[in-house]
Amino acid sequence: MNESLSTPSLRNTFKFPFESKEWIVPFIIGTALIFAGMIIPIIPLIFVYGYLASVMRMSINGEVMSLPAWNNWGRLFKDGLRSLVVGAVYLGPGILVSMIGFSVYFVMIVASIALTPESSYNSTSTGLVGLLMMGAMGILFLSMFVGTILIIAGTIPLPAAIGHFIANDKLASAFHIREWGRIIKKDRWGYLISWLIVVGMFGTLYIGFMLAYMTFVLCFIGYLLAFPIGYYIMLVSAALFGQNYREGTV
Repeated sequence: MNESLSTPSLRNTFKFPFESKEWIVPFIIGTALIFAGMIIPIIPLIFVYGYLASVMRMSINGEVMSLPAWNNWGRLFKDGLRSLVVGAVYLGPGILVSMIGFSVYFVMIVASIALTPESSYNSTSTGLVGLLMMGAMGILFLSMFVGTILIIAGTIPLPAAIGHFIANDKLASAFHIREWGRIIKKDRWGYLISWLIVVGMFGTLYIGFMLAYMTFVLCFIGYLLAFPIGYYIMLVSAALFGQNYREGTV
C-alpha cells in the first residue's frame, strides 16, 4: 500500500479536523451552513463546497492539514460554485433520468385515477387503468434503476475531476478526462480504496440515521447529529482524495 494510504497517514487524515486548537469555530460554521442549506436552497452549500475545495487544495499541495479559517468568502463562493457545476455535469444524467421517470410515473398515475370512475361502467377503461398503473410502476422502477447506475458511474470519477480543477484552478480541467485519468491510473488502487472508504462512511451514517429515525426518542437527536457527522465525513473525504491526487502526480 502506498504512502498516501498507510495506516499512520489514514489516522492523521481522520484526526486532522480536530488537530488545531481553534477547530471548534470553523467546524461549527460549516455545520451551521449545512443546516442552513436545509432551509435556504443551494447558497449556503456553495460556501461549504468552496471550503471543502480549500481543504482539498491544502492536501494536494502537501500542506500540514488543519481546518482553515472561514475567510475570503468570495473565493469560497467561486470555488463552491465551480464544484457545484462539476457535480451537476457528472451526476446530472442520473438525476435527470430519475426525474423524468418520476414525472412520467406521476402523469400516468393521475391519468389512471381520472379514468377510474369510467372504468366502473366500461371494461375497456378498466383494462386501461390497470395497464396505466402497471406501466407507471414499471417506468418508475426502471428509471430509478438506470438513474442509480448513472449516478454511481458519475460519482466514481467525480473526486478526481474536482481535484484536477482545484489543482489547476480551471473549471475546464475537470473535464480533461485523459489528464486526470492518468493520475488515477497511476494510483488506481489507492483511489478505489479512498472511494470505498468514503462510501462506507456515508453508508454508515445513512444506516445509523435510519435506525435512529425509527425510534421516537432518538429520531430528533439522530437528525441533529447527522449534520456535524456528515460535515466531518466531507472534510475527511476532501483531504483523503487530495492525498490520493497528490500521490498520483508524484
